[in-house]
Amino acid sequence: ATAKTALTAKGVETFGVVVRKASAHTKVDQEAEATLKPITSDPHDDHFLNVLIDEVPTKVLNGICDPNSKWGQLLMPGVAVGMHMPCPQHLEQVACTADPGCVWSSVGLSCVDSPCVAHCDEPKCKADTVNHCVWRQVPGTTEPSCWVETLCAYSDQPTCELDPQCDWDATKNDCVERPCNQWTETECKADPVGCEWIGTTSTCVKTPCTATVKADCVADAAC
Repeated sequence: ATAKTALTAKGVETFGVVVRKASAHTKVDQEAEATLKPITSDPHDDHFLNVLIDEVPTKVLNGICDPNSKWGQLLMPGVAVGMHMPCPQHLEQVACTADPGCVWSSVGLSCVDSPCVAHCDEPKCKADTVNHCVWRQVPGTTEPSCWVETLCAYSDQPTCELDPQCDWDATKNDCVERPCNQWTETECKADPVGCEWIGTTSTCVKTPCTATVKADCVADAAC
């Protein structure tokens, strides 16, 4: 009881899992549950599971870092801005590019790990300018490591528009990554927005006059 009180005071969440071999609950399973469940955090029912061995990956492990899962909500009740999450959990590009450990793949249209997170020391991290790596500490960590430079994290329009990689979205009142902001020719040409690669400057730009709606076409000064 003393140990549990000390852990609770430090904000530690204690979980318990009984893993059984068969669907039926044996006497041993029931005794294990009776022993383990009382020492989990309150409320006990939200911190305890009794599962088949084959269910451990899906019902226990896969959801621990997911803030939308039952246990993930308890472990991560609020995700701070700039905090790293498992990249596949970001289903939208905006959330993906705001994560310091992830990049959006225009080829797979999914959020994947940034190459930066593979660099374990500061010199190698800073030397990787191709992938826009920076050595810094992010929310939820205790020491600096290698992350991708978070793009367009500006809160006001003038500062946002000074960054060539960003555009100000007036409808969302937010600074977002500009269309076709790709770093390689392959990803540029695969971008569904409609982009073209300028070989002389090694830059990716939006193909002009590809709008399918009149209002978007009129808004494009080049069309």
